[in-house]
Amino acid sequence: MPDVARSNSIENKSVRWRQAPLREAYLRDPSFALITYQAQSSSACVPATEPLTTAVLCGQHSSHYIAASVHRAFGGECNLPSPEELFATSIAAGLDTAIRMTASAMSIELTWLNVKVEIQVDARGALQMEPGVPVAFQSIDIDVLVSAATKTQRDQLALLIRKAEHCCAILQTLCSPPQVVITRIKT
Repeated sequence: MPDVARSNSIENKSVRWRQAPLREAYLRDPSFALITYQAQSSSACVPATEPLTTAVLCGQHSSHYIAASVHRAFGGECNLPSPEELFATSIAAGLDTAIRMTASAMSIELTWLNVKVEIQVDARGALQMEPGVPVAFQSIDIDVLVSAATKTQRDQLALLIRKAEHCCAILQTLCSPPQVVITRIKT
């Protein structure tokens, strides 16, 4: 497991302190609040002739590549995370960080947090085996286990989760999907 935690937890006021200048700037000019996230695959890392794996550059200002492989259910080898697993990972990471930030803003001291995402898909759809089987996820189940310091009431934890769900961009996008535009370029 990667060691990403800081030696000391961030103080509650620190999140508000970090966001204060951002909120000010966004109030002055809402266009500053529009952020474009980017991921890009390239055959520079994995040859285009390789049908089962890829590498995706994660972030516009990053040199971090994430390797991915076709899942065994679709004929892959399962030696790397599949794109579907990475999708589940982004949901878990998005909701987890939303809960952490919201807890900090609400002055709730978390003692435990676990976000588990399970996505179910019928592989027959992607393999085009039956016309009636959709090429889409059939269900997304999210379990959140959260504990806080003893002074925190159950209703505060319920409010925390509701607020975090509301401000999680990934979760809200799933609930109200935007139009997807695909530009096909042939060289």
